Amino acid sequence: MAIVVEATYENGVLKPAEPLPLAEHEKVRVTVEGVSPPAEHPPLNLAEFFDAIEAECGLMEGPEDWAAEHDHYLYGAPKHGERDGG
Repeated sequence: MAIVVEATYENGVLKPAEPLPLAEHEKVRVTVEGVSPPAEHPPLNLAEFFDAIEAECGLMEGPEDWAAEHDHYLYGAPKHGERDGG
């Protein structure tokens, strides 16, 4: 059984932040890791976020019918209007 719990070291004793499901005098092995305080993050700026996505993805401007006529622009297929004869 493994239990992960935060504890405070005080006067030579580890004090768990919550009760442990252990029997009195039960032997256990303890591994100690330091807990870092949460990093302070500046408020999220959505404009900067989307600018960064655009820069990474290579988004670019295109014709207004790009989504509807993607086969035409990607593969050279006739546009929908050209297929219907008009």
